[in-house]
Amino acid sequence: MTSREWSAILFAGVFLSAHFGLWFESLNHTSVASSTLILALQPAIALIGGLIFFKEKIQLRTLLALGIAFIGVAIVGGGNLGLGRDVLYVISYLYYPFFPLSFIY
Repeated sequence: MTSREWSAILFAGVFLSAHFGLWFESLNHTSVASSTLILALQPAIALIGGLIFFKEKIQLRTLLALGIAFIGVAIVGGGNLGLGRDVLYVISYLYYPFFPLSFIY
């Protein structure tokens, strides 16, 4: 394997392990249902990452679908998404999109 491939593997491993480490710790502070609802927002985080790091163009229908997804999570989650106690899993989902992006590297 080349050094570039090893770098991609290391990059993926660091972000995936950070995601799971923070997520598992977050389960000590919140419910599994609440944590899983935030996981449903992972495509939005990946979309923002693609916009920032790869300069991808976002179509209007993609933004519309993203808005509908946010509304759906808000409806299902209701008042169960208290950010104060759920910071760990929110941060863990910021790491998650970098795992598959590392394979593009």
